[in-house]
Amino acid sequence: MLWGFWEGAASRENGHLVDSTKRVNAAGQRLVALREEWTTSFTAYTNESGQLVFRGFLGEYDAFVDLGQGEVPLHFKVPKGYDPLVVNLYL
Repeated sequence: MLWGFWEGAASRENGHLVDSTKRVNAAGQRLVALREEWTTSFTAYTNESGQLVFRGFLGEYDAFVDLGQGEVPLHFKVPKGYDPLVVNLYL
């Protein structure tokens, strides 16, 4: 539960993430570390068949596909379920 963001503006004492000198405190640092831990970030290449296989968490993804002429953005969602998600790119 988050009680506030800035010191002095939180509804509870020590319920903030950033202190009065605009520094992220220990609680804020833990939140930043969790965000990094829960973020999927990697660089990969397709196989000989042009496929890329990876395992990811449920949620929304923003990917950038480099086709040799610049990056093309791709947004997709990984829904709950056991079936693999197949994202096809047709260019």
